[in-house]
This record gives sequence, structure tokens and C-alpha cells, in this order.
Amino acid sequence: MSKGAIVRAMCGASMVMLAAGAAAEKPVEVQDIRPVPAVPGESYLISLDPAKGHVIGRDGQKYAAQTFSFDLMEKENLSCSYVTEIPASYRHYREDPTYAKGPRPGWRMTSGYAGQVDNVVNSCSFYQSVKAAGKYEVTFVAAVPNQSGALRVYFSNPSDVGIGNATVSFLSNARAVDPAMLAGPVSRGRPIFAADLPEGGRAWVDAKPEPLRKFYSALLRDGEYNAVANFAKLGRAAMAVGEYQAAEWAFDNALDRIEAIYANDEAAKAARSKFNVESIKDFKGDPYERAMAYYYRGLLYLRNGDYGNARASFVSAEYQDTVSEAEEFQSDFALMNFLAGWSARCMGSDALANDSFAAAAKIDKALGEPPAGATVLHIAETGLGPVKLMRGAGGQMVGLVPSVEYTPEGAMPTFGGATLAKAADINFQATTRGGRKFDAIMNGKVAFKNTMGTVSDVALTATSLLTDQLGVAGSLIGLFGGLASGAASDATKTQVDVRYWDSLPDAIFVATAEGATKATAKSNAKGKGKAAAPATAAAASFVGGAAPAVTMISDGNQRCSLSWAADRSPAALKAGIPGTPQNAPQMRASKDEANARDEAFRRALMANEI
Repeated sequence: MSKGAIVRAMCGASMVMLAAGAAAEKPVEVQDIRPVPAVPGESYLISLDPAKGHVIGRDGQKYAAQTFSFDLMEKENLSCSYVTEIPASYRHYREDPTYAKGPRPGWRMTSGYAGQVDNVVNSCSFYQSVKAAGKYEVTFVAAVPNQSGALRVYFSNPSDVGIGNATVSFLSNARAVDPAMLAGPVSRGRPIFAADLPEGGRAWVDAKPEPLRKFYSALLRDGEYNAVANFAKLGRAAMAVGEYQAAEWAFDNALDRIEAIYANDEAAKAARSKFNVESIKDFKGDPYERAMAYYYRGLLYLRNGDYGNARASFVSAEYQDTVSEAEEFQSDFALMNFLAGWSARCMGSDALANDSFAAAAKIDKALGEPPAGATVLHIAETGLGPVKLMRGAGGQMVGLVPSVEYTPEGAMPTFGGATLAKAADINFQATTRGGRKFDAIMNGKVAFKNTMGTVSDVALTATSLLTDQLGVAGSLIGLFGGLASGAASDATKTQVDVRYWDSLPDAIFVATAEGATKATAKSNAKGKGKAAAPATAAAASFVGGAAPAVTMISDGNQRCSLSWAADRSPAALKAGIPGTPQNAPQMRASKDEANARDEAFRRALMANEI
């Protein structure tokens, strides 16, 4: 389908959807649908099937239906495009506790459209920017009772860069999502490599372990611009396939770059001030991402029995949770305190261990001091972590939302029949500062929920943040429509950085146990008695008794043993960094300093000088 045809189909939908709205609500009597929390920048393939989700019309028959849910900010606009195999309509709803009419008390329908079929790309955008922050839904409903068929839908903010010519491609590449499971692979953004492989790059990549070549390729292509995120993705993927030396190298390089800006010293603070106003920033990550990089390096130290460096890594992880570019907060990452205490106990320092365990318990009572005889630490990770997206009018703010592949409540891994306790919620860590929930980030500062209206207004007049993420072309605004006048002018301004580390888990569970000997952790730590027997990570199981996708255990008999497992493999994900702006290669190439950093990085990497 040509771009012009897409424009006609989508604009035609916008012209009539308000008029169709009132009629669209009439058939609905009862809804039996499990909403999918959708993310702008992702595409979804759903089977509209009355057995999986439906509404019951006034005629008493079932109409296949599926709902997607969103949290939108004031003056924000959401665009979407969809294709169906069967005739289907859509309806927009806004949560309104005061609304008691109609078939859905508490939810007010704002618009709807009868839709088309035969692979016509339809628009399902909100007609104008939303008037109030809150929860919104888009529900797709089959037009014929008891009929099933595929639905492909792509969601975006109107200010998203590079959508117009690629809409059909995104729709055709949508991956299946089963709303009954709220799991399974989905498209996670659009990784964009910053350059082709340099001369000699293919041979360099092909010399790496086969499961990791795509991550080495992304690292080489993107240069210094995405180095921290690419090193981190490579490191966790290397852990998953047992390439531990490669994992250590990758995380060491990521942390070197993080510490240049975010170390706890005056030199780093001065660098942070300068970094905040750079016109083209190399990725360094949000607090939760930097903390998790130290966390994984700490696990690798635990695997080797290097408890001193493990403790230092977890202490650094706890610190990273407190500092952003523009503000500092109290830490609320109890797991890092707990792991620092565990490492201190294993190296024989009771005083340090007690202090760390007390700090962990102050935040989370479930993470207090483990039993004296415990020498084995079990860690299980589940789900996929949060997704970053542009928020507010004109995309001037960064928001974080849970992935579709989040861990459902009550989904507790087990080890040897014992249930592991949930020790960390990465979505919580990503969206809080000092334990307090926030809505979005602008200029490195968070916007807490009780300032929603104020911050949304500020977003309309915010000045540029990153000049390497230019605003949307006028044709794109015309394509999606629906932007208020203020938002339209902001859409031509520069936008925020929404790159993110997409292979993180969303939940971490821990348990401790006695080793194979009767020796206490204290005697083991001081070198007395036998070493704890290595743990067996493969004995862990996840929801439904599923075996781990990846495992790691201690390297030989250590004073304390580690068992680490995850329910999915980060090595199976796409390489590249979602949220990378489409025009990043051109913008980096046009800036002498940035281009020089990228080229120097590639030369050093291929020469094994990094």
C-alpha cells in the first residue's frame, strides 16, 4: 500500500469516528476481556476470538473483542493503526468513576468507528489530545457474532520519529500476543544500528561465539553512542549462554563508562553537570539501569567467590539507585543492601553484614538477615523489564511503563519445593525515586503524580533536550492528525531520549538455604570447615513447573554458593537498543566530536584495546 493510500484511509477514519461513536456503543451489554497493557512503539498480533475475549450484544450473542489499556497524561495524544481479517469496529474509553450510565459504569466512551476490512490500514487514534490524565482503553470488536480473525495493531505517540513510511512494515512484523497469558514475544521498539560494520568488522564479529555475534555486531555498529546499553545487553546474554569471561568484560566496560559520569566523587559530579547539557549524549542509563549493571557484575563476582568485589558492586548498585542527572534521592533498592550483606558475611565481616542486612530490612522486612547456617543463595528472575516512551505533548517527557511480558501477581518461582520470596520489582525501581511514584522525567527531573497538571503544562513550553532527536516532519503530523495546536508546534522541537536496556527482568526472587555441610556461614567465611556445596540452579522451576531458560551456579566449591536462574533467555532477544532515533547515524556523523568518539571506539574494539 502506498503512503498516500495510508494517509487517505487514516484521515478518513478520523473524519467520521466521533459521529460513529454513539452508535458503536449500543450493541455492548457485557464485556469479558482481559486488557493488554499496550506500549507506544510496539506492534501486536491478536486473534480476535470470542473464546478468548468477547462482548455480549443486545441480541445475546458473543462478539469477539480485545482491549488495550494505556495511562495517558494531560494533553497527550495516542495514535494507532490496525488491519483486521474480519469486519471490526473500535471504541475509545476513559476511566470516569462518576459515570454511571451505559453498559460500562465507571468507563465513559469517548469515540468509536465502524472500521473496514480487506487489509485496509485503519486509524484508531484519539481524535484530539486527551483533556485529563488517567486510564484509557481501545477496544476492538468484531462486527459479526461468533466470528474469529487476526488483528494487527501498532501504537505510537504522534511525535514518534520515523513512523510514517514504516507503518505497514510494523504491522506486518507484529508478533503474536496471547492476552490470556499476558506473555510471549512482542515487538520491542525499533533497534536501529548507527552505521554499517566498518572494514574488517565482519571478521571480528564472526570470531565471537555464535549465540553472541548479533550483540557484538550491534556494539561495533553503534559505537560509543550506545556502548553502555550494548555492553550491558551483551553481558547478560553472555551470562545466559555460559560465556562468563565475555560477560565480565562487557559489564566492566559498561561500568567504566557509567562511573565516568555517575561515580560518588566530585570529579564525576562535575562531569555529570557537563554531560547534562551535551548536545549529543552517549547512553549512560537511568538509575535502575545503572544499578542493574552493577548487580550483574556482583553476581559474576559471587560466582567466582570474590566476595569483596561482589560487595563493592552491590554497594555501588545501591548508590546508583539514588542519583539522576539533576537530582539525588534516598535509596529504596533493598535487594542491593541484602546482597551487600550476603557478600560481607561470606567474606567474614559480620559488622558490615549486619549493617547491610539492617538497611535492607528497613526498606523491606522480608529481606532481613538470613539464618546463621545459610550458605547457599538462590536467585530467580522473571519477565521483561520496563519500556521507555515519549510522553506529553510533543514528546518532551520520558515515561516508563511495564512490558507486556511482566510477571503476573502470585507467579512465584520455587526451588526444591520451597517458594522464593520476591525481592525486587524492577518496574517499581524504574518509576520511583526514594520510594515515591513519579509520572515522567523532563530535563533529568522527575514529575511526581501530585504535580501532573503543572508538569503537563510545562511540557508545552519546554525547550530542547537532545538535538540529535529532531521533531517530526510536517507530513507525519498530517498523517496521524489529532494534535492540538500547542502539541503540533511542540512536535517540531527536539525530543527526549527514550533508549533503554530491554533485556532486564521485571522481578527478582531470592531464598537462602543451608549448604551440604553443617558448617555455618560464619565458620565457612573464616576458612574453617568445608566449603558449601555448589547450588543446583536447574532445580528451580517457574510458573506451571517450567524449567529455567538460563542458569548459572558457583564456579566450584566456594565459601558460599550461588544459584541463579531466569525464566527466559536474554540471548534470544533482538540486538540493538530500542528507542534509538532513526536519524541518529546522520546526526552523529554531522557532529565532529561525536563522530570521532564513535570511530575511535570501533578501532579500539577491533584492535582488542577495550
